[in-house]
This record gives sequence, C-alpha cells and structure tokens, in this order.
Amino acid sequence: MIRSIGFTSEDAVLRGALYLPDETDAQPRPAAGYPLVVLAQGLGTLHEWVRDTASVFNEAGLACIAADYRGFGVSEGGPRQQADPWRIVHDLRAAIDYAHTLDGIDTSRIGVWGTSFGGGPAMVAAAVDRRVKALALQVPVASGSGLMQALTPPDVLEQVRANLEADRVAIVSGQPPIRLIQTSIDPSDQALASDTGTYEWMTKESKATPHWVNQLTLQTIDRLMEFEPADYLPRFAPRPVLLMIEEGDQINPEQHALAAFERVNGPKKLIRLTGGDHYAVYQDHFHAVSSAARSWFTAHLAASGEES
Repeated sequence: MIRSIGFTSEDAVLRGALYLPDETDAQPRPAAGYPLVVLAQGLGTLHEWVRDTASVFNEAGLACIAADYRGFGVSEGGPRQQADPWRIVHDLRAAIDYAHTLDGIDTSRIGVWGTSFGGGPAMVAAAVDRRVKALALQVPVASGSGLMQALTPPDVLEQVRANLEADRVAIVSGQPPIRLIQTSIDPSDQALASDTGTYEWMTKESKATPHWVNQLTLQTIDRLMEFEPADYLPRFAPRPVLLMIEEGDQINPEQHALAAFERVNGPKKLIRLTGGDHYAVYQDHFHAVSSAARSWFTAHLAASGEES
C-alpha cells in the first residue's frame, strides 16, 4: 500500500510516500506495528526513484518513508534545485519525527537507508539521532571535498571555487543563484554530469516523474564541498551498519567510505560488488543490494525478544 504524505521540516512542507506492507494471513501487521526505514535518495532525484527499494523492503514487513528533499519535486522550500546536505540531514530527522505520529508503526524499530549522495546525510542523521537503530548505505558520499578532488582536475577545481565565490557575492547582492544542467551528454550544455551512465539512468527514471527538473544550483557544489559525513559514521556505533560499495566506482570513489567504515567500532558488514559501475546498484546489482539491505534491517530491527 502506498500512501501520499506531507510533513513539516523546519520552514517547509515535505511531500512523498509512505509504503506499507500488504497485510495477509501469512504476514499480519505486528501488534506493536511495523518497523520502518527512512529512505534517502541520490543527488537531484525524487522520492519516487526509490520505490523499487521500498517494494523489496515491504515484502519483508518493513514500512518505508521517502520524501522529496526541500527545494525539489513536490516539496516546498528554496532555493529550488539546491541540494544542501546539512538541510537534508534535518529533512531525514523530520521524517523520523513524522513516523512517531503514525498509527501502525513501531517507533522503537527505525532504520535509515541511504544511496549515493543521500548516503552522506543518512550517515549524519543516523549518527546524531539515537532513535535510529540500524543503518544501510550503498555507494555513499562520505567526503564532499574528497569527491570533488577525485573527480576534478586541480586547475578546473580552482576555477570552480572562484565561480562559487563570485556566485555567493552575486546572491547576497540580490541576484538569483546560478543554475546548471545536472546531466547531459551534449558538451555545449556544460552539465555537472556529462557521463553516459548518469545521463542514461536519470533520463530513464525521469520518464515516470515528469516533474523532475534537470538542474542544480552552482551552490550545490559549495554545500557538498563543506560536507564531511565520514566524520560522523564512527559515532553511529555500537549500532549496526551495512556498507555496500561498487569497486572502481568512477562517480563516487569508495575509499572515503571504506576509511570511515574501518573506524566503526560496532556490528558492521561490508559488501564489495564487482563488475559494475555506480549505477549498477539500481540495475544489474539491484537484487543483490536490496536483498542484503532488507536482510540487514529484518535482522537488526527485530521485535523485542526476537533474535537479531
């Protein structure tokens, strides 16, 4: 069952979906309510784009919440198309707050799942919010500055920094923020992501969400470069964390997530995937990662008194 939802995060109403398992004789609703997983989607994407993951989790009796971040899709807030990871941290925590208002949810059993860019805010939100009992991450951003340095030649990065500073001054002077095309394979578009993998996957997903906007503000880069979620991941211990990476990921190099994972002193599991790119977690490797995350949450969000 999919239910449209809306809840407040600071100064904006976020909208998305609550995914509830189908109640059957074989799988009745638990007396205390369903365990729930808050889903954090990737950069510039919409809540509908994690519907397949929610469906897999529902099969195991896990409810899910997914919502558009502030400034995106059907959620309120501005600047529009600006992905601010610190703001998203608070959006995810607001989703946890909202879960406490719902009937049929066991709020003592809440997990957080994050993918790609959403994995960074998921790390931080889970680390600082003691209500989160389990965490699963796939190909997460663990260092904003490290990501930019890995993907951007030094001379280009220096020019990006100069452009960001000029844009900040223009904004405070009353000008609208610069917006860039998020993904395109046309060199003349000067898109943030010009690789074929990003373009093909986002174009495919957007066919089902015509309200998706193929833009991000330039200041999104500035917000990303100041965000270091790896510093928070060890603070999640002793709660259990699952990390799934694609070896050789060219969109989001895995070394920063692995380094943070090594510093986690608590229950943890690492899954290394091979033979695919960053987007394989949504395609060729989807069954592997979604099943692993489902099993992780099923085990670690077990009802009181059950084995975990």
